[in-house]
Amino acid sequence: VLLTIGYFTIDELGDFQVVVRPLIAYLTMLFVFPVYRYILPELAQCLRSGQHQQIQQIRRWFFKLSLTISVGLLIVLLMFSDEIVGFVFPDTYANAAPILLHFALFFGFMMLNAFQVAYIKAHGLFLQSLMIRLLGVATLLIMFYLLRLFTDNVVAVILALGCGYLTMFIASSIIERKLLKQHALNEPE
Repeated sequence: VLLTIGYFTIDELGDFQVVVRPLIAYLTMLFVFPVYRYILPELAQCLRSGQHQQIQQIRRWFFKLSLTISVGLLIVLLMFSDEIVGFVFPDTYANAAPILLHFALFFGFMMLNAFQVAYIKAHGLFLQSLMIRLLGVATLLIMFYLLRLFTDNVVAVILALGCGYLTMFIASSIIERKLLKQHALNEPE
């Protein structure tokens, strides 16, 4: 929101505030927050009791769920974003449809990153999870200003946000992979 206030028109800000931001909030509440509420405690319990196979099953299930939801969202928005925005909102917000479509491109990374950060937190690595978030914010800002060199479109905000989540996904994947290797080495044969 702060980036849209300073650099875009009031109409673009309206598109973002009225259409895009609520969708991001709703999808986050439905598919990201429950990871911390329900999956994180389960992961921590499994780690304490050494149930690494159970963690792998949860991980596979969540990755499949994330893929299904993000691909489904992308397909629905590819086919019907204009119609959905037109049905739910007045015509003045029609320009928000492409912004939603760009958001759908990275929503899966939001979900996967939530799982990975929960896995990292379950190991007690809270500083690493904080550093991943700070890296995401820094990437968002850097990418926004780089994208502004090439476009004056409000989609730059969403693309920068997507780059931030992609960077967090990559960073958390690296830490997650190290933790998985550590557990594989410690498993009795």
